[in-house]
Amino acid sequence: MKRMRHNESDLHVLQWRHGCEVEQDGDEVKFSKGINEYGFDGEDLMFFDIKESQWVTTVDAALPTKRKWDNVPILNQYTKGYLEKECVDWLNKFREYADEDLRNGYVHLFAKKASDDKSKLKLTCMPVCHRPFCSGIIFSINLRHRFGIAFHYNPRFDENVVVRSTFAGGAWGTAERSEPMPFKAGQPMTITIICGPHQYEVFVNALILLPHIFKEKAESLNTLGESDADNPYPTIQLVETDWKMAFSKRVQVLVKADGVEVCRGIGVEEGILAAFSAYYVFNFAYPPYMKNTMTFLQHAIAKITEVGGKPLPITVTPST
Repeated sequence: MKRMRHNESDLHVLQWRHGCEVEQDGDEVKFSKGINEYGFDGEDLMFFDIKESQWVTTVDAALPTKRKWDNVPILNQYTKGYLEKECVDWLNKFREYADEDLRNGYVHLFAKKASDDKSKLKLTCMPVCHRPFCSGIIFSINLRHRFGIAFHYNPRFDENVVVRSTFAGGAWGTAERSEPMPFKAGQPMTITIICGPHQYEVFVNALILLPHIFKEKAESLNTLGESDADNPYPTIQLVETDWKMAFSKRVQVLVKADGVEVCRGIGVEEGILAAFSAYYVFNFAYPPYMKNTMTFLQHAIAKITEVGGKPLPITVTPST
């Protein structure tokens, strides 16, 4: 700090970047370039010259450090060896791990207590599979306990059905089969599982289903086709006229308020979030028939709360 003529009470950033670049030569991966460098407050400080096996700097304040490190030849030899050999070995290993993930796919799993009922646990699963490796026609989610599988959730694309069951005492329970299939191959999905004391509730792409979850008027939030919604509140208009098409692909959506187009987006979820945001842009009060859905978006998705978890004071209501 004294060399840089800085006050010790100020905030400064020391940056370090090191790694290696490789080239593919048939089945063999060869070392191409090594990087080991330091920066200070966004400016270059010093770097390791791998050909000369010594540190290089144009900053006077870094010269004492350069001389100190260069005076320990074994340290520079180790740095050169690490970049040329060990770094390449690690890079190859991580690439193998990544290729395995691409082939097999994986699932991100998030768990937290349900906001409306602390006795329930909300699990959000995000299965990931990458083409061309994603050739499977089924996947499953198993919630295990010490006696077996408490909940087995198994979408089967070849049968266009979802199978749910349990496994205990070495045997499967009676399978429940539900149609239609809520997933489409190659499309992103979010699966939310709410674990209650006596049952599991599963929601796929839950933002789309929010009005149905809260038993509110879904038609007051979104409409199909080109007809203008007779609604002063922010409303999502889907260009498609078929709900199956809206669920199966990234459709174009319009968000309108009192018949005037506010913005456009791609996908129903994006439209829902845009419509929700419009309530804040125009300072609208939540309509009574969409209050639960909007409050959920406010608290659980946007994390907008006041002290005590009360909704923000939105008071202006559009004229009808």
